[in-house]
Amino acid sequence: MMTRIPAFAINAVLLLLILLAHSPAIAQEPGTRSLGQPPFRTLFVTRSLAHDALLPFLETARPEIVQIGNYGAMFHGHADNPRSTKTPMMLPVSGERAALQFQKQLNRKVHDLG
Repeated sequence: MMTRIPAFAINAVLLLLILLAHSPAIAQEPGTRSLGQPPFRTLFVTRSLAHDALLPFLETARPEIVQIGNYGAMFHGHADNPRSTKTPMMLPVSGERAALQFQKQLNRKVHDLG
C-alpha cells in the first residue's frame, strides 16, 4: 500500500529547496566573502513568544524577515485556558487579550531592532 503525500507538504519542501538554493550562505563557501559584500541574509520564524534568548538572538543574527507568534485557530481556541502557558501552546501569559498585548510589545521591540 502506498502512502499519499499531501500537496501542501510537497509544496513546502519545494519552497524550502528554492530558498536554500538562492541563499548566499549555501551558494558560497564559508570564508570566501569579500569585505565589500553585504552580510548573508537570514530568515527567522518561530511560534515561541517567550523564549528568553529571542531578542539577543535577533540582535546578533539581524535577520531580514522575522515571523514570530501564533495567531491561528489553536491560539484563539486555547489562549484563555490557564494551561496555555504549558505545552503545546507555551504562551508567556494566560488569556487571549494578555497574550495579544504581549505579542504587540514584542513586535514593537523587534521592529525597534531595525
